[in-house]
Amino acid sequence: MKKTILNSSILLVISFFLFSCKKPKISFDLAQQELTECSNYGLKEVTIDNDSIDKKGFAVELPIILKWEGNTPTPRKISFNNVLKYYKITKDGKRLVSLKLMKNASYKISYHIIGKQDTEIKVWTNKNGKIYKTTNENCYER
Repeated sequence: MKKTILNSSILLVISFFLFSCKKPKISFDLAQQELTECSNYGLKEVTIDNDSIDKKGFAVELPIILKWEGNTPTPRKISFNNVLKYYKITKDGKRLVSLKLMKNASYKISYHIIGKQDTEIKVWTNKNGKIYKTTNENCYER
């Protein structure tokens, strides 16, 4: 009886570590211009950080933060063409009306869930400010 309880306890602990340590994953669909959270956590808060620097070594743009403030479950997808109204978009603490990326730039898009490892992808914009290249185009890569 004790051996069965011990084996069950060990199995429970192993299962906990295997499933709770799952790293969140994001991807970017270039055709749809859409960020997707692949692990069913939802996109509660996303940081879009322009990693370009000027000649003096300073960032050319402050990070953009998208934070979900809706009363419904957090979406797994964010369309960069039409961000849902329940996302608060801010830069330098100031609210933005829409999401607009700089032309010909590269960005790091990061996503964090408390108790989980951070995840990020890199994207590049074209002359129109649309993302044309990414390090992770679908949920099945990596």
